[in-house]
Amino acid sequence: MHTFIQIQQELIQELNVFTSNTVTDYQRNTAEVNAHFAREKESAGRQRQQSLDDINRPMKELHQAKKAIEACFDDNGVDLAGGNPNPIRRVTDANSLQYITNYILTMKGNSVELIKLIPSKPVFPKTALSALIVIGILGTIGLLAADLTAISLIFLLACAISIFCVIYSVAISRNRWRNVINSLKISYATLCTAEATIEPIYSKHVLSIETAYQTKLAEAEQNSQVQMEQLEQELSEKAAKLTSRIESYVRETGWSGADWRDPAWRQWRPSSAMAPVTRLGSLAIDYSNIQLPSLPLFIPFPSERDLLLKTTGAWQSEVTSAIQSLILRLFATQPPGMIRFTFIDTAGFGRSIAPFMQLAGVDESLVTGRIWTEASHIEKQLADLSEYITLINQKYLWGPYTTIEEYNEKNRSAPLPYRILVVLGFPYKFTPETARTLVNIAKNGPPCGVCVAVAWDTEQRLFQGFNISELERVSTVIAWQGKQIVWDGLTVSRSEISIPNFNPQTGWGPQKSAYVKRT
Repeated sequence: MHTFIQIQQELIQELNVFTSNTVTDYQRNTAEVNAHFAREKESAGRQRQQSLDDINRPMKELHQAKKAIEACFDDNGVDLAGGNPNPIRRVTDANSLQYITNYILTMKGNSVELIKLIPSKPVFPKTALSALIVIGILGTIGLLAADLTAISLIFLLACAISIFCVIYSVAISRNRWRNVINSLKISYATLCTAEATIEPIYSKHVLSIETAYQTKLAEAEQNSQVQMEQLEQELSEKAAKLTSRIESYVRETGWSGADWRDPAWRQWRPSSAMAPVTRLGSLAIDYSNIQLPSLPLFIPFPSERDLLLKTTGAWQSEVTSAIQSLILRLFATQPPGMIRFTFIDTAGFGRSIAPFMQLAGVDESLVTGRIWTEASHIEKQLADLSEYITLINQKYLWGPYTTIEEYNEKNRSAPLPYRILVVLGFPYKFTPETARTLVNIAKNGPPCGVCVAVAWDTEQRLFQGFNISELERVSTVIAWQGKQIVWDGLTVSRSEISIPNFNPQTGWGPQKSAYVKRT
């Protein structure tokens, strides 16, 4: 396995650990910190409300007592003015709340009892009314018996006594009513004085409660912020280590790992050494709190494995862009003349690869003269490649050499070029025989420097008896599934795979992206 591929797998494993463990732990811990802060805030709020309810009680009782007295005076048509308040003990902040509460409750109770003693309006007492009736009867008898002197005197005396009783009863009733009213006036004036007395103390208590609440809330918020900063720092430190690893890896890969948008391509120079791996895309972490550089994704091509791109018609343009990126990347990173292509485009009639045919004007062998589109062409080109593999095996790969890389390492003055078969639109216009020949080339070609890149339209029906798994076993498989790109079974949570988009008229466009299956 090439070093780049090995390091790539190690970094992918580290990214998996980072996204699955580190980021998950960070999210869980931040959620716990936020939940703890919410509980602290709720507890402080409950304590604040309880304290406010405690100090609001005397004020509430006071207002209720005043309203009861005011309603009583309104019913009796009495003015509230004129009451002299009882003296209230001078209070301090230390004993004010309990003393005032007890005092007001006592005043309220007394006021309620006093109100019960008076009716809604003053009336004559029943005894006075009875006396008046008796006086009327006795006076009538006295007048009828005026000639009876003794009896008349007795009746007149009884009338006088009755009148006195009536006047006395009325006087006592009115005096009692005035005493109750005066007591209520005193109670009302005392309550007003108490209200004025406790108002500054009440305001001070409210301010003290609000200050304590804000202090406790600020402490909880500060503790939460400190914990969040610690979690952020731990996450940033781990992300920084991973960033350093990825950046070092990208620098080590050189031109092979450079993104197409890298300005360094302006200073590009042809390579003098073969690169057994090729970058086809990139992997980026898709998480708002983390800024990690994209990880180049290499495939062991054109050395160890073939390439199989699986797609449907909806993603055909993305697959075409991936093939175009691969072709250009091979020309850019391999020594001049060491890569030679055979193009088969049965679905697009050569349109997808036409921009590269300009190379035929430089060296026709680079692109085998043209793009092959018909069934007879396919059979001929596959036969030529099969014969070439046979030639390489019999002439060069015997004795000490088992792969073309080993042969070229010992024969740098006359190295053997790589031959790349690019197939677009498979299995359209293929026959069962040419399909099996394609699989045989894919299985036996890489040691001889012959590699296959196939774009398989999965909506096309395969031949009866043809097993595509034989091709999948010897290939790096990249599949477009819905809105996902699955890269050779690669699944990294919170990640995004990008493959560049090539426009033959305008050059390289923005990245085409799709999400890896979330885990």
